Amino acid sequence: MPDSGFATTQASFSKYISARDDVYFLEPVFIKVEDTIFLVPKYHLARAKRLNIDLDESSEDTPINLAEKHDVTESDFRALMKLVHPLDIPVRYELISLIEWEAILKLCDMWGLDDIRAFAIDSVTPLLNNKPVSKIMLGREYGQKEWFKEGCIDLVQRNTGPDVHEGNLLSMEITIRIYQLRELAGGRGAFDARRAVENKFQDMLQADTLARRLRTM
Repeated sequence: MPDSGFATTQASFSKYISARDDVYFLEPVFIKVEDTIFLVPKYHLARAKRLNIDLDESSEDTPINLAEKHDVTESDFRALMKLVHPLDIPVRYELISLIEWEAILKLCDMWGLDDIRAFAIDSVTPLLNNKPVSKIMLGREYGQKEWFKEGCIDLVQRNTGPDVHEGNLLSMEITIRIYQLRELAGGRGAFDARRAVENKFQDMLQADTLARRLRTM
């Protein structure tokens, strides 16, 4: 015959036993970047392919110092946290500035946060309207061929070519090619700017070499 006292005790204890939720049981981690300590869920950082840091042991007194091994600033990290851990409802990603998106893309590339990177690329695209130099620079930095091509097309078709400041940002080689295409556009009736840019920059638009080649100019 079962011990009724044991059964009663077991039933009493079972009231206090809880299971962790399969999704929303997010472990925190203390992160130090420059002189600032962050306390954030480690969920997204733990999924980073190239972070290469043990996130399991940290406290406010002994935070994980990201800046020791990675080129990251306080503002860079805050921008990423602003995206993945928004504090306001409804979420207003349109309030994230282009500078913050650039920081997010930098960290996504550095740490291998591919899903976040894809979302950032989609979010940055409309912010580049009427910013041809930014399109080219970010296109070459992050291997986005369409940004690069559209920026070149914009400068070829603009009333004025790149000025000195823009030329310094773009590199001499890109600036010269832009002016060569502008001369062609002004000297003939029918001119397909997209095709001309694709032909002129064909060597730079190789999918596997865009970022690598253009960063070294």
